[in-house]
Amino acid sequence: MTHSEPVRPEHMALLFAYSCPHCGTEAVLISPTSPATITCKGCRNEFSIIPVDAQTVQFVETMLDDGRAAVNPSY
Repeated sequence: MTHSEPVRPEHMALLFAYSCPHCGTEAVLISPTSPATITCKGCRNEFSIIPVDAQTVQFVETMLDDGRAAVNPSY
């Protein structure tokens, strides 16, 4: 079944990119608000990341109405 009308976003997520200190491969995480150790998909080495501020993430999500305010107004 085909839907003829474009669909608006229902939710948003902030992505944060971290470069592996061993090989430089980029690791993209969704709003990592807690310290964590991740495994690089490029070289398989582990490295720790610095978390982002949860209040800042919440502020951006609130200001953009969880993504709905970011919709192109011409639609």
